[in-house]
Amino acid sequence: MNLIHEQAAVFERIEKLIQVGRLGAARRLVDGLRQSHGPMLWGEVRNRFDTWMRGTQAEVGSAVFPVETSAPIEGTSGGLVRVQVALDGASVDALPEADKANWRAALEAGLRAGGLDPSTQRAGLRFHPDISGRRLLRVEGRSAEIAIAVAACSAARQTPVPALLAFTGSVSPSPNGTDAGLEAPDALSLGLKRATLHDDWGAGARLVTGGGAGSVGEAHANLSGLLAAVFGAKPAAAPRLPRLADRFAQLAPLERAGQYADAMQVAESVWNDRKLLPGPQAVFGVALEGLRLANHLADERAFAHWRERAESVEHAADPRQLATFAANVGVQTIDTGDPECALAALEFALHVLPARLPPDLERVQVLGTLARALSACGEHDRAIAFGDAALAFAPPSERPRNNGDAAFWRLRAGRAAEALEVLDAGEAEREEVETAYDIAVTVGFRALCRTRVLIALGRFDEARQARNEILRAPKHLVLTLGAAETGVALGVPVGVALDGLDLSPPVLSRWRARIEYAQPKCDLAAATEWARGFSRSELELKVPY
Repeated sequence: MNLIHEQAAVFERIEKLIQVGRLGAARRLVDGLRQSHGPMLWGEVRNRFDTWMRGTQAEVGSAVFPVETSAPIEGTSGGLVRVQVALDGASVDALPEADKANWRAALEAGLRAGGLDPSTQRAGLRFHPDISGRRLLRVEGRSAEIAIAVAACSAARQTPVPALLAFTGSVSPSPNGTDAGLEAPDALSLGLKRATLHDDWGAGARLVTGGGAGSVGEAHANLSGLLAAVFGAKPAAAPRLPRLADRFAQLAPLERAGQYADAMQVAESVWNDRKLLPGPQAVFGVALEGLRLANHLADERAFAHWRERAESVEHAADPRQLATFAANVGVQTIDTGDPECALAALEFALHVLPARLPPDLERVQVLGTLARALSACGEHDRAIAFGDAALAFAPPSERPRNNGDAAFWRLRAGRAAEALEVLDAGEAEREEVETAYDIAVTVGFRALCRTRVLIALGRFDEARQARNEILRAPKHLVLTLGAAETGVALGVPVGVALDGLDLSPPVLSRWRARIEYAQPKCDLAAATEWARGFSRSELELKVPY
């Protein structure tokens, strides 16, 4: 068995143990690798296991409780379950358990203790691993309830539960609507759960229970007392941080409106408070937003900064997030003049995408960027094929932009007449985009492609009319530079076409080179430094848009 297969087998075994809550057994397996495997395998497994362990502890809206398993695993019958409470999440009623009424009561008690009115909040529960009865774990009695209440309070206050802390017991009905009493499990069950907790987390772990548990567990008679012990203060009296969900929700409308600099400030503020996000997968999502915004701003330094952040939590990404990450890396690599390097990232992105039916926005992004890279490498037939595939998967709001791209790859292949036919067919489609900004930008991109096609066909008067649509479009980097390039090709002096453009970043320097080369009679000796040594067609390949 080679090293890759050996690693895969070890990862699979550890993943199975973690899926059923057997962290202690997984830890022993990892520790055993130190003696029997080489340093490369050991290091990979250790890093991956440490990542999983961090994912079980100290997250906002997350708490842990011990359960019994329906079948022994690695010689033990106990496990740990992480309960996660998310505001604006799935309803408790979606869960199949008979205990859901008790769980809902515990959820509402925790939200109330955290300072939120349960009647105004849509909150949901998730259990990791699954305790629905379909898999290996089952809940003993109502041992999830205290963990649910604590996780709900954590979500309400946007404050993480301390690490190495687990809960067991149940929440009794609240007599006055403001506080809830707590009840303990029986002493035997409590002792077994304490043993499970210490087996998995060591002697430093705490088990907090309700009711009179004696010396076996740390007991509290009511929820307010327990929460004060966990968070160090009365939760209702503690100031809550602004909800990150509200800030995160600002990103999409700002990006759609083209307010990229403002969106970047919001992304930075969310990243600075990332410890309050519900897990590393959400943190990776913030890093993806930063990457997209850096690409919109053509800011290579910002892109490198956000890429480093994304790679620090890449282990938590799901396949669709990984594909989007690779696609953004591909865009940036093309923009910096190395489309060949982008192909590997984009082919990986296409490989990891799960099979879905169209429309499929992630697949559209990957296919469209792959077409762009192939066109930039001179592989025009493949670029057209992937561009057409992107158009086939595109949702209605993305079809106008992908239609323009499909035409552009044909233009780059020297098939200008066919490109114009594609554009004309796209104009007949009904545009279903979300905002006025989307509509205006879409019109601008189509006008840019049409202008280039008409210039290639020698229909200069029509090209000038089409270019006017570009000039009326909202401020957008590619449209602004495309207007300058087509203007120079139509006889506008280079100095006039470039007037007012900030050409300091390297990406804009490359665009300036292409704009200069758009002149019918370009003086190569006077061209931008970056452009020297390239022919006109080679420069178009290096800067495909």
